[in-house]
Amino acid sequence: MQIPARAFGALALAGLALLTGSACTAAHSALQIQTAADARDVAVAKDAAELAPYELAMATHYLEKAWEEAGHGEHRYSVELARKSVEWTDQALVQVGRGPRRLDLELDSLKDAVQPAPRPIPPPPPSDATMPEPEMPAPVPLDDDDDIEIEGGL
Repeated sequence: MQIPARAFGALALAGLALLTGSACTAAHSALQIQTAADARDVAVAKDAAELAPYELAMATHYLEKAWEEAGHGEHRYSVELARKSVEWTDQALVQVGRGPRRLDLELDSLKDAVQPAPRPIPPPPPSDATMPEPEMPAPVPLDDDDDIEIEGGL
């Protein structure tokens, strides 16, 4: 049985579209991952590891996960993860532009603002009156004859 030329052409075109579509997704994924890696390298070169360690760590984790997902053929996820890596890298670069995170506190002004703790209230002195000890009930003697009853006798 021969396949008509028209059907063969349509089948070949569908196969080509399928291969091109998946290759396009993989290429797009590789481009996004490379863009994220380049952006992260720029942030590292600008001392983001010291000035924005949290943002750089998140960018690195998203980038590593994007590589992992691309390796498993999950290109849509890898593209999304690479984009998140770029967003975190952007935040790291913004933080680098702001400079180091510091708490500029003047300790002298804090000393004036802090009030000393109030003195604790001392416990009341012991009273002379003593409390009577509670009465204990008298112990009940146990004998074996009264406590055990055997039905039917011995």
